Amino acid sequence: MTPLRTKCMTVLAFALTLALTLGMTSSAFAQDDRAASRRVVLSGVISDVATTADGVVLTLDRGERDEDPADDVTIQLTADTRISPPGVEPAVDVRARAVAMAPADEGGAFTALVLVLKGRPQPPQRPLQACGTITALPASGRDGDWTISVPDVADYTFAVSAQTRITPRDVEPAIGMRSCFLARPTDAGWAAQNVVLKPARDGQGGGRDTVELNGTVTGLPADRSGDYVLTIQGADAAHDVLVTPDTEVEGDLADGVRVAVRALRSTDAAGNEVLTAQKIRVVGRPSTPGRGHSQAPVRVEGVVTEVAADGTSWSIAHEGTTTVVTIGDETHIVGLAAGASPLDREVEGRALAQPDGTLLAKTLRVKRN
Repeated sequence: MTPLRTKCMTVLAFALTLALTLGMTSSAFAQDDRAASRRVVLSGVISDVATTADGVVLTLDRGERDEDPADDVTIQLTADTRISPPGVEPAVDVRARAVAMAPADEGGAFTALVLVLKGRPQPPQRPLQACGTITALPASGRDGDWTISVPDVADYTFAVSAQTRITPRDVEPAIGMRSCFLARPTDAGWAAQNVVLKPARDGQGGGRDTVELNGTVTGLPADRSGDYVLTIQGADAAHDVLVTPDTEVEGDLADGVRVAVRALRSTDAAGNEVLTAQKIRVVGRPSTPGRGHSQAPVRVEGVVTEVAADGTSWSIAHEGTTTVVTIGDETHIVGLAAGASPLDREVEGRALAQPDGTLLAKTLRVKRN
């Protein structure tokens, strides 16, 4: 074979190879173009979310929810669909943008490759805090579902468990008893975190209820064997309290000491009111003559069970007794946002006994829930 013939055949072979290569490349590009042409970008507002055997199916309204069905498209989410931002679930009324594959058949669902949700995750429900009357309790024990009716609002049912803090500890819940509660939302419903039980109001509970007294001992008898009567001078009036051998006394009683008293109110045969002390706790020492009320501060701690309408006093329950402190201009409160309620919050601090028998809070620290 002559050199010229060999050279011509080589050129011909190269030309054929080049033609085949260009043909295959053009075919590949054509396939990529066809695939790319099936990808579409869809934007709108999610109007429906449904779960099927194939996964989640969205209905996307591209007409700003103008109720025109022609603007609705169906988008199928698969295991390969990338959702952004992570952790945000598709929901009705959330704006969305999807990169999707067009359906092979007209009227079919688009298949989402990427779904970008414009909405933010829904914030968790806030804790529920309210006061009302107990209308339903578990058949046995404290654990179970309680229902509290809040006047002019609603009836709330929440779960009480061993983790629920119930105060006072020695008071058993009863139908008709007033109660304040703090509950948090869970997947199963409301779960009580704190429950504060309050004695029934006058005229409820068969004529017997528990009262809380705060004041100064002004009439301590010399003979305190057996039953005796203790006079407590409060801010507005004096109260005679019957002390029995069953009364729990915490601290040393003396004339002039500041005390917090939990007493059972009842009536005798003549119809007179009788206050029988269940617990007496000494919360302040007598004032030193000539020094006004500049005595040592009194420690206060417990759960805030009641707040005056004008905010000038807090009732703080601790181990079965309630101490009322006055909130003045000089009271320093830590850990409570401006305008927030301290109800059902744990607090601790210092207070000073005043000449009228009241306690003026000097410092109160509201603990985190």
